[in-house]
Amino acid sequence: MTFYRHACGLLQHNITAEKGFGALIVVDTPALDDSGVSHAVEHLVFRRSAAFAQPESLFQLTALTDLSINASTHSNKTYYHCHSQSLQTCLLGLNYLLNGLLAPVFVAQDLQHEIYHGDCYGVMHRELSFQQVHQQRVIDRSDTSEKRCYQYGGDIELISQLNQQDVTRYHTTYYQAHKIQLITGSIESTLVASILESIGYTDQVGAPYVPKSLPKNSHYEEDNQLLRWWIDSQFYIYFSSNYEKLRVL
Repeated sequence: MTFYRHACGLLQHNITAEKGFGALIVVDTPALDDSGVSHAVEHLVFRRSAAFAQPESLFQLTALTDLSINASTHSNKTYYHCHSQSLQTCLLGLNYLLNGLLAPVFVAQDLQHEIYHGDCYGVMHRELSFQQVHQQRVIDRSDTSEKRCYQYGGDIELISQLNQQDVTRYHTTYYQAHKIQLITGSIESTLVASILESIGYTDQVGAPYVPKSLPKNSHYEEDNQLLRWWIDSQFYIYFSSNYEKLRVL
């Protein structure tokens, strides 16, 4: 494995891939509230950038080549990846991703498509609607403990409040080149440097993202709040191995 720090600050780890060529980009994206803003930025990064201004560009890339490209948001990190049997195709996918990460274009039309559009649910709403049944929302909203984890995917009610300013501020804070790690499979640093130079990236400084407050749960009275027990992770193996016996209790 070789390590290379590019001029813009992005750190690249290059390894020898056994099959084809690939790239994995890791971005630290902490969940600051239940709005799913990190999830929203992930969706919008794939929509368009200064170099790929048309939202159908991604479909063209995957339809006309063997390029595999996707992303996923977790509680504190977002992963972007692409893979191809062809070096040139993989570089095209990496070019698309790096432009989206470092020089995205956030427009109202894309927010409507990915989040909410009039009376129609956006992509994020459709992803969450099957996960956030009524009971789970009640549990999340009534849990006020210090150890409560934010819903990094977003609460259905809060993601509708996200706007261009929100996603721009969050992106500006966390999608800085020196905070991003790139792991490549058989892609030399000189090839990545050429892509980065074409983007013309510079760090931006702006106002920080302002976390949103989750509405209080009206289904619970003040003296009838849900309590959760937090058990140390050292007991995980015990509970896992004795699950069948414990569940009857």
